[in-house]
Amino acid sequence: MNEHPTHREASIYNWLGEHVRSFVRWWREFDAWLNQPLPKGRHIAWRWLAPDGYAWFVPVLAAILTLAMALGPTVEMRWGNLGLLAIGFALLFLLHAAAGRQALFNQYLLGGQLVILAALALLLLVNSRPETYGMMTARPRLHVGVAIVCALVLALPAAWLLASSLFRSNAGGGLADSLPKVELFLPKNRYDFMGRGPIAALVSALVIAPIRYPVELLLPGSLLTLFVPDHYLWYAFGVTALVAWIVLFLGILFDRLMEILKTVGRLFFIGPQRVISVLVIVVAVLRLADVHYITYLFNAGSRGYGNTTIMRYIVFAYAVAWYYGFWCDHFVARRLMRLIDKQHLSITPVEIAYDYEGSETLSTVRNRGRTIALHGAGRLKIEGRYEDQYQRQTKAASNRAIQFMTPAEMLAQFRTQLERLPDRLQRETCLQACATSSVRRSSIPPSSAPWPMA
Repeated sequence: MNEHPTHREASIYNWLGEHVRSFVRWWREFDAWLNQPLPKGRHIAWRWLAPDGYAWFVPVLAAILTLAMALGPTVEMRWGNLGLLAIGFALLFLLHAAAGRQALFNQYLLGGQLVILAALALLLLVNSRPETYGMMTARPRLHVGVAIVCALVLALPAAWLLASSLFRSNAGGGLADSLPKVELFLPKNRYDFMGRGPIAALVSALVIAPIRYPVELLLPGSLLTLFVPDHYLWYAFGVTALVAWIVLFLGILFDRLMEILKTVGRLFFIGPQRVISVLVIVVAVLRLADVHYITYLFNAGSRGYGNTTIMRYIVFAYAVAWYYGFWCDHFVARRLMRLIDKQHLSITPVEIAYDYEGSETLSTVRNRGRTIALHGAGRLKIEGRYEDQYQRQTKAASNRAIQFMTPAEMLAQFRTQLERLPDRLQRETCLQACATSSVRRSSIPPSSAPWPMA
């Protein structure tokens, strides 16, 4: 007898789910390793390169901005520019050395980085001078980096002050008290099909992907279009867009895969990054359409491989947006950690214990032995251990369970579950604390707000 069609279709869906589950578990462990705050006790040479308590990309972004500030987006290799570069990197090393010795410098690392960038901008203003066409000089040229540094020096302290003033608990520690009542791990059966018509669900997700995520679908191919020769433009764009379509299609089917897309999407699809991404797509479409002016800009003196100056400006723009976005998200994550910390053993705890007191049937993670920790890119890492039965059932190599959340996602989870508490007085108290933090959260600059894909 032939297998029932519905059962066969569900098997296809569940087969995809098994492969997605394996990939998501690998990615979470990779993410936990890659973006973890650097530990204490490292060799002094490593601490001079990257201070303790921050992810590896924090000093890398600061170095990129220092490089762009000294040499300019066009990378001018004049003696004046090289001198600025040497001064900038020397000051960064001194800042990291001070951060390794004094907790104050480590706590306010951003302030030191902004002082260094402002000093480079001031030196550039003092030493640069107007040039006439064809005149050769060793002095550095004035460039757009000065205006960008001025904007960062004003915007980031304002974001810090805003987070400091708005994220203060006035509900008597309501969030910390209600934390044990909130299940932060996702529920069971997130990879198995639980409804009817799996094939219809597959087709629906395939059609919805480009409608729901047009920017996310077009950006990978658009970025590649900026770098490939003319005769490969359409091939590169078409193949990359097809791969992005398939990945988004799977993300719509499986929420936990969408978590990975959200993590990667934080680089391109929120706040100022999204504006840059839209501009990149517009330029790529114009190049694909063979608009003469755009084609001329890309091919002038480049043998068809694209204008490297435009590429450097795009990289510089993304680096500035990532730098601003990281610190805004970092401010919010640190403040939320203070709100949910019950022990108050330090000003901002890096990790706190999180033992869940609710039903054991909501997730496959044990209630005891959980932790919440600060993680890279302004996120929070929730870690625990899988139940033995679930580990055997899914043939997982490790019982380590990892979940990542933005502060906004955690507050939303708080509110959703606290509304179901049976005790009315306790429910209203906890919801008041959650609502207060949520309102304050909405006042933080756009790069720390949630986004549909990233």
